[in-house]
Amino acid sequence: MLIYLITFFISCLCIKMGENNRNKAIIFIGLLMPCVLSGLRAETIGTDVRGYINPLCKLVYESNSIPEYFQSVWKDSYRYRAVKDIEFLYNLLVIICVRFIASKQLLLFVTQMFIVFPLWYGIKKIIPRGNAWIGMLTYYLMFYNVSLNAMRQWIAMAVVLLGFSYLIIDKNNAKYFICVIFAFFFHKSAIIGICFWFMYMFIKSSGFKHSIRIGQIKLNAECIQILMFLCMILIIYLFPSIILFMLKIVGLDEYSNYFSAEPAFLITQLVIRMPVLVVLWLGRKNIKNVLYRMLVLFAVLDVVFANYVAIASYLLRVSYWFSGYSIITYPYVINTFNAKKRRITLCAIILVLLCYWMYFFVVKGDHETVPYQFFWR
Repeated sequence: MLIYLITFFISCLCIKMGENNRNKAIIFIGLLMPCVLSGLRAETIGTDVRGYINPLCKLVYESNSIPEYFQSVWKDSYRYRAVKDIEFLYNLLVIICVRFIASKQLLLFVTQMFIVFPLWYGIKKIIPRGNAWIGMLTYYLMFYNVSLNAMRQWIAMAVVLLGFSYLIIDKNNAKYFICVIFAFFFHKSAIIGICFWFMYMFIKSSGFKHSIRIGQIKLNAECIQILMFLCMILIIYLFPSIILFMLKIVGLDEYSNYFSAEPAFLITQLVIRMPVLVVLWLGRKNIKNVLYRMLVLFAVLDVVFANYVAIASYLLRVSYWFSGYSIITYPYVINTFNAKKRRITLCAIILVLLCYWMYFFVVKGDHETVPYQFFWR
């Protein structure tokens, strides 16, 4: 257990020191540390290692050629799976790391690199004043252990978040869609990045430039946006068949079982997400820009989608696409506070994140990553 926490905090210390001193070498060392930890882990750390990493490595070893590898299938606990069903770019990583270099541990190391480095660069673009380390600490304590399991999805999420930084800071639509397409070839769920773009465009230029009057009630543009957001959320929550239809249109039928039943409101899911909602509420008077509204929308959608966990715990992976942006929310909002309020809030957030990590990954054993084991044991 301690090896995780030691790695997290030394990594964040290196990132903070490197940012303060503008020393890229120290930052690079800090970012490599969680990658090394990922690469040295045993196959028992993270259920997806046994789910598809081990079978893919075995098949790429045994295949006489790359085309034969792509035609291979394997049987997991309850179904047959085909290599070609795994996204192309991740298969390419498997081929390079395992077939050409003959190292499964290198594959696990590189996988985490494809998560950590895009995340850090995206956070750094959005978060000024050298506070990207807060975003990385949020990732480590909330999502690092998850990424040892949901590896392909987290690569896709990291790349889309990088694209999000180009969209928000540089207003560069082309770079954003390049990132979304690249992420799609690691995990098909990255198609949700297109929805993020539409959300961004709607918030940025909603089309409502003037207030409207309904009887004696006058609604300004901001009120109209809020009402439309609430309608969209209610539609998602009450009519999951709409999402099912959209998934089938874009050819993602394999995710349709995520929305095959009605959600139920779970107070526990709201409580878990309360810290990020509180931080957003505290920053409501200081920030009125597009990014803040996007982060609020992501937080609300996270609560909505997380309630599908009542159907099956696996459905929680859908909400990660929204909860992952707490990596940006905490440092971004904290930066708007005065020095005293910033210190108090930061200490409270770190304490909450530590409790979160201890409860879900140590006590509950989610994602089967604690206790840590090295691959040579």
